Amino acid sequence: MTGVLDVGNGLPDLKARVRHRITCVDGTLGTGKSSLLAEMARQAQAAGFAVRTATATAGETALPFGVVDQLFPGKLDGLDLVGDVHSVLRHVTRHLRALAAQQPIFVGVDNVDKADEQSVRWLTFVHHRMADLPVSMVLTTGPARSGLVNELIGPLARIRLRGLELGGCARMIGPAPAEYVAACHAATGGNPYLLRELLAAREPMTAEGIDAAAGAVAISLVPRLRWHGDDVLAMAKAVALIDKSTIPLAAAAAGLSTERGMVAAATLGELGFVAGEPLAITYPIAAKALRYTISSPEREVAHGRAARFLSAARRERSPDHGPDHSADLGADPVADARRTLAQAYEIANRQDRHRAVTALDTAADAVVQADPDLGHSLQLYASRLIIEESCVDTDLAPRLARLCAEPAMSAQNGLLLAALRAYRECLRGEDSGRVATLAAAVPPRLAESAGGDVIDRAAFTHIVIALMIADELEAALKLCDDALAVTASREVPVAAAQAHSLRAHILLRLGRLAHAEEAGQAALDLFGQLKLGRQRVVTLAVTALCSAWAEMGDPERALRELAAYRLDGEVPGSRRFDRVLYHRGIVRSRLGDHGGALLDLLECGKRLIGRGVLNPSGTAWRSHAAEEYLALGRPGDALRLVEQEVTLARRWGRPRALGTALRVAGVAAQEQGAELLAESVQVLTDSPARLQLARSLLSWGPFLPPADRRPVFRRAHDLAKSCGAVPVMTMAANELRAAGGRRSRQHSFSLTDQEMCVASMAVRGRTNREIAAELYVTQRAVEQHLTKVYRKLGITGRAQLACALPAHWPGGDP
Repeated sequence: MTGVLDVGNGLPDLKARVRHRITCVDGTLGTGKSSLLAEMARQAQAAGFAVRTATATAGETALPFGVVDQLFPGKLDGLDLVGDVHSVLRHVTRHLRALAAQQPIFVGVDNVDKADEQSVRWLTFVHHRMADLPVSMVLTTGPARSGLVNELIGPLARIRLRGLELGGCARMIGPAPAEYVAACHAATGGNPYLLRELLAAREPMTAEGIDAAAGAVAISLVPRLRWHGDDVLAMAKAVALIDKSTIPLAAAAAGLSTERGMVAAATLGELGFVAGEPLAITYPIAAKALRYTISSPEREVAHGRAARFLSAARRERSPDHGPDHSADLGADPVADARRTLAQAYEIANRQDRHRAVTALDTAADAVVQADPDLGHSLQLYASRLIIEESCVDTDLAPRLARLCAEPAMSAQNGLLLAALRAYRECLRGEDSGRVATLAAAVPPRLAESAGGDVIDRAAFTHIVIALMIADELEAALKLCDDALAVTASREVPVAAAQAHSLRAHILLRLGRLAHAEEAGQAALDLFGQLKLGRQRVVTLAVTALCSAWAEMGDPERALRELAAYRLDGEVPGSRRFDRVLYHRGIVRSRLGDHGGALLDLLECGKRLIGRGVLNPSGTAWRSHAAEEYLALGRPGDALRLVEQEVTLARRWGRPRALGTALRVAGVAAQEQGAELLAESVQVLTDSPARLQLARSLLSWGPFLPPADRRPVFRRAHDLAKSCGAVPVMTMAANELRAAGGRRSRQHSFSLTDQEMCVASMAVRGRTNREIAAELYVTQRAVEQHLTKVYRKLGITGRAQLACALPAHWPGGDP
């Protein structure tokens, strides 16, 4: 690396005879400080030094002596790191002295500007006490430093890194056309980090290839800038969007005060990322990368802020000409209000719901006289954002009451108002009759709203969800199917993906698991093209898909999908992540992680109760948590929780939630549960909840006389089979055998449980190696099972398995 880096002062003399020396390597963002430190550590080791290195990170800034602990693992155990700092300083220094008495020591600390305070104090402490020992220290730092770090590095020898010259770029790139090398140098300013990220994208060696690499550069650049603060990242994006701007203008576009913008701009300047006013990003590839991360709604928000700032500045300069600026961008309150309405959900989606509601209210007040209907739309959308976060917000009921009292509301706004009121009743679980009224009043062309403006899309979404919660699943499914036909003709991918996501959840409730999987995957394919990250609409698709896989017998795949979207750990507190906890709890339950499942489900319930969401027909977290309590041997806790669910479900009066709650209550009640289970079966029999009925039949069967069990288990098996729920189907088949159910008359052609399991996994696309690993058998055993399956089913290979398997399951006619 030293052959590539253009070093200002040269490397320190790393020889064993050299006494204590401490060197600082500093440079702007991405100039290769970490690479140089690694090279120096390699050279030190080659020269006979014992090498100790540490990397300071933002995550350990609050961890006392975190860097020191990396340098000397285990040497701080048992020490009071907070109450007796001086003793710790002396203890570590004695340890370093003892090591140096045996062998020369190289100590390297990367990013010392990010180190915890106690570690910086130790470095300062040791700097003044080790002059007689063979210790060489090298510290890397960026330009933005604390006073304590400045005190440490102030008197030190320096290596200042700068961007690569053209020759350094050529050496780093390797064989390439001279024009390409020159273009890379121009795009990156010779910044080694940016050049490395550009090359890692592996785009063609052309000017177009350099432009195409911007997305890859953005993946690592954005987190680097965010470490310095959200204001710094916001300011960098604003400068990338509005080139050659002033600090006040860029700050306004970023949504910052001028004072905060000045601080952020100063940090960007210290990082070497922007030049002085007029502001511009130093590196062209970085400017492209930042613009790549800015969505269309974000651009509109930033441009709107900038336009309003400029308009206000013009009015201040020319107060007599205020009326002449009515045509300026941002000066028309109606145009501003429409932009606010279009951008409100995007703002709320970034965890700033209060700001979005405030902006909508302000815009509504500004246009209430000029455009009353637009004012209604703004107030309705603010109500929508409030309901989605909390349906018991103290401001919500008065808002809805005022809107209901508004005269001459348009049909479009009237439909959204009815949808929001029904949706709130669904969440509270208080009046299912309002949903029936809404369903009867749904206009025939509602599906076209899915591709319409924000008001139409909001009405469509909440009507579909209300119908789902009310078990009007076929009506909800038809709306989604019709909406997909509309969105396909209009090329509105976000609306199409939303319709696919809603459709996936409907199909999941209907027990049509394979179709739910297909719809969820279609939504994620569209979202993947749009690069929407973990936004609300994406979590809607991911959760449906993962629950479908879990019910189909593949929870491992579901967990991998959650991890791919960074949904396998702690999740944010906003409403859309409640469903993640619920569905992740189901996935963990199917994996046998009952403790983890219970934690997820209880956290989900805690959040929902805080939002005033009580209806189990929306999210039956109590029933599922009770099942986890049962699995953990705590029937008392299970019964307490599920009894609440039964009460709430009876109040709502719809079959799916009530049947599920009665089943779990019956299982929890053990010997006294027969009547509850019988009622569960009765409630679910004529409902669309086929998979829930299969589970209830399976739980009810053991309470029946032996002679009556076989038809019940057979029905449970057939329902689960029609749903594609392999685990439930397996349990039903086992119960059927235990109850004396006969196999098919072609007895020799029935599959064993092991054969069925292997065949099912093969149908889902698993390789023989993957099947063997999961079942803890050899690949040869898997091959033998599949050979027997092919022979019994009368097929010749894997390609025919998917068609042949659904019609064949052990158990036969009762």
